[in-house]
Amino acid sequence: MSVKLVLGTLAAAGGIAAYSYVQQIKKMQQNLQYIPTVNIQGITWNGITLRVNILLKNPSQGRLSIQYPFVKLDYKGTVIGSSQAVPKKIKIPPNGEVIIDNIIIVIPVTGLFSVTAEILKNLLAKKTVEMTLTVMTDITAGWIAVPWQDKKTITIRK
Repeated sequence: MSVKLVLGTLAAAGGIAAYSYVQQIKKMQQNLQYIPTVNIQGITWNGITLRVNILLKNPSQGRLSIQYPFVKLDYKGTVIGSSQAVPKKIKIPPNGEVIIDNIIIVIPVTGLFSVTAEILKNLLAKKTVEMTLTVMTDITAGWIAVPWQDKKTITIRK
């Protein structure tokens, strides 16, 4: 009977510790901040090439690592381009920052011609274009990975 009591106590303590750890990671996930910058790298017959740089900020005491972020762009509710998936981990120190630069997104002319034509028309007329930038990654703190995603409205201009 005492063995069952000890095992039950250990299981309960383990469950509480795991729950506390997951809650801590969720808090880190909510506190993770990022500042994206998007620049036009080029406009060719193949499409519009954008360069995205992301400043990630970890305002918590915990050490984080993330999967290299996957970035996609929406224009008026339509996905117009996305980055490539990169199998790379990035470490963010406690109360630290990391810059992820040169994430390339190509908005192709083919397939989305009407949307791309509208974007090109506005850019060539020196007008601003608003898009939705979605950043997706997995946050790892220790042995648990939690998916993370956030959207921001960005403005680009030529």
